[in-house]
Amino acid sequence: MSTQEVAILRTNFRNMVAMNYIKPDIRFYDKFDELDSTQEMYSYFRDKTKWEDIFTKKRILVLAEPGYGKTRMLKEIVIEAAAQNKQAIFVDLKMVTDTVESYLKENISNYHTPKSSNSEEEIIQWQALKTEKFVLANLENILICFDGLDEVQVGENFAKLIDEIKNFEKKYDYCTIIISCRTHHYKRYKTVFGQTDFKFCKIFDFDSNHIEHFLQQHISEADIQKVQENVLREKCKDILGVPRYLYMFAKLVEEKGVDEIVKLNRTDLFEAFIYEKLEKEKSKRKRIQLDNDIIKRVLEKLALIMEIYQTNVLKKDELLTYFDNIDSNLSRTFRGFELAGIKR
Repeated sequence: MSTQEVAILRTNFRNMVAMNYIKPDIRFYDKFDELDSTQEMYSYFRDKTKWEDIFTKKRILVLAEPGYGKTRMLKEIVIEAAAQNKQAIFVDLKMVTDTVESYLKENISNYHTPKSSNSEEEIIQWQALKTEKFVLANLENILICFDGLDEVQVGENFAKLIDEIKNFEKKYDYCTIIISCRTHHYKRYKTVFGQTDFKFCKIFDFDSNHIEHFLQQHISEADIQKVQENVLREKCKDILGVPRYLYMFAKLVEEKGVDEIVKLNRTDLFEAFIYEKLEKEKSKRKRIQLDNDIIKRVLEKLALIMEIYQTNVLKKDELLTYFDNIDSNLSRTFRGFELAGIKR
């Protein structure tokens, strides 16, 4: 590809919806234990990796907890790939039912190719996208993003998929392969992977600059000032540091007005996010239909507990202790999720 063609691609990339994407701080680790044990508390202490380094590595495991933007990050990598002399594809691992190779060959023609006319919402909703000239071939300029390893049901299918990925990455050893997974999920099942050549990429939460930059794209400067004075200073910064919550927060401000939203405390914000998430998940639940009122009652109580502990994370033991002490019907309902293998 000529220098002029690369320049054109980079210009087109900047004109696409990806220009609104706030790139998070990331860092690469050679070993998972190093990633798992590193706790950078403040953004200015972080030993960060340049975003462009993603395109220089052959095997990457992107690890973060829910809401940190793993899926969006992989999509943005695909969108930016052409400007980096790469051809890329985004694959939702939940959709792979046969071998990885056969799935790709059979479905490539049905994948979306993002264009400057596509909206941000379209990019977010698409579960299948690729660069225009992507072909499945064992070449150094081919990049394949496998998203949502943690969303594959644990059991025979999960073990089979891991074997498939191992076989695939050996056969396509010249390609770049990136896989996303929740940190705690990988930690629990890392022995299934055995020894790998993958580098581990950690996504950090948003710092104040990320949050402000994001809000500037969605709400007015006057509204941002009110948010800074009434929300970020009221111990809610850690909540808005999670990209998913920040996105939901901006939507709430757009829909209800900043004056209404800045009155909310941590518990109110969690409750609003819970309701928003439940509405999105309502149409996805196929195996078990549960009473939304019961779900909301439990999650509202959890939000209160998180408010008391001033945290946005509950350990499993803390959660189970909570279930042991709440109304038996609610407890049985939510424990039923785990027994049925449904992810919460």
